[in-house]
Amino acid sequence: MSQDILNKFEQLFDDYLDGRLESIDQTELERALKQYPELNSKLKEHVEARANIRIAGEQQLKSLFLKEFETGSTTEENHTSSKDVEQDSSFRKYVVLALIGLASLLGIYLLASTLKNNTQDQPLQIAMIEDPSYELLRGESDTESADNWRQAVQSFMKKDYHQSLELLEDINTDSTFLAKHAGKYSLMKGVSYLKLKQFKRSESEFNKVASSNPYFDQVEWYLSLVAYFDDNYILAKERLDKITKNENHYQRDKAFQLLSQLE
Repeated sequence: MSQDILNKFEQLFDDYLDGRLESIDQTELERALKQYPELNSKLKEHVEARANIRIAGEQQLKSLFLKEFETGSTTEENHTSSKDVEQDSSFRKYVVLALIGLASLLGIYLLASTLKNNTQDQPLQIAMIEDPSYELLRGESDTESADNWRQAVQSFMKKDYHQSLELLEDINTDSTFLAKHAGKYSLMKGVSYLKLKQFKRSESEFNKVASSNPYFDQVEWYLSLVAYFDDNYILAKERLDKITKNENHYQRDKAFQLLSQLE
């Protein structure tokens, strides 16, 4: 990302965090946050800087109040009786302490709200996607293809998706193995392509899994992610909406969360 583009988006941070950004600018910024990790880092730094400024402001306010309190007390001593000064000083002290307490509580609330909203609204990134588990993918037979499969699974667990795909290609000619393990074969291959941002290949592999296959619910979820990361948000919404209507789907809650980012 060039410095000019980075500067352009940094100027939008305050309005974005305060919810005052135009919808077009917000969409553009969120897409850039999804695409550029360095921009995400800048946004986090900006949130922290805002928090520090707020805290510093509270400290300055506290100092001003205390200074005014001390000055006021000294002035009053020159014009009123000692009894009146004591009563007025006590009243001012309570007012100052109350204002400081309110300012501190407000600062803590605003900081927590900003951090919470920033975390919830942070665009999903491919690196955040959870892979299918080892227990789901592992095999137990002793054929040559099964051995290649185990190696492919090991590479997949290590996030070496290129190596995993190479080993899966060696199994591609074993029709007996594929007939028995078609669902998890296409699942692992499709996720590997997704992680490598080869979206068309990923989509093609997932579409080989029939709706009657026990791995189909996982395929549905990853197909929605393929559309999302390929910037096909209309298709992503359709697929996510279908998942949310299935009360038993294992990723129903996450589908709702991702849909909210696309609204």
